[in-house]
Amino acid sequence: MKKYDIVELINDDGTLFEKGIKKGCIGILSGDNENNGFAVLFLNNKNAGEYAVATARERDLKLLGEIPNEYKADMEKKLNAPDFFKNIRFKQSAVKEYDLVELIVDKPEYSEWGIFKGMRGCVMSGYAIMSAWQVIFSENGTGRDIADISVKEEDFKVVK
Repeated sequence: MKKYDIVELINDDGTLFEKGIKKGCIGILSGDNENNGFAVLFLNNKNAGEYAVATARERDLKLLGEIPNEYKADMEKKLNAPDFFKNIRFKQSAVKEYDLVELIVDKPEYSEWGIFKGMRGCVMSGYAIMSAWQVIFSENGTGRDIADISVKEEDFKVVK
């Protein structure tokens, strides 16, 4: 295995598990093998766009392929960014598909859809994208859908 290979974590490892990185997680090798371990950029399958960099043993990784050559220069820039390796764990979220949530803020991006603080909606996806969840808000009493929008997790609370 070498830098830029795409890998899958095939065994749970206690240290990685504590960071939210579990068996089945996909990653990209971001360094060569050092001391029986690779630096891996793991991608969070519950929050698209989030990553964590951690060391994994070769025996715990399955080679899936290699990123295309045209993406390697961009990847190298990211790897050399000063804060790239600061993400060492996945954010934990208690939000699940079909949770009832309540908006706790007023923001222009919500009000333009007729959604305001205190309104309730239903989470309609099993994963977030950049810490935002797809939520359908319905009219109180009638159940008529008002909006199906992406809402930042920090902007709502789970009701049940």
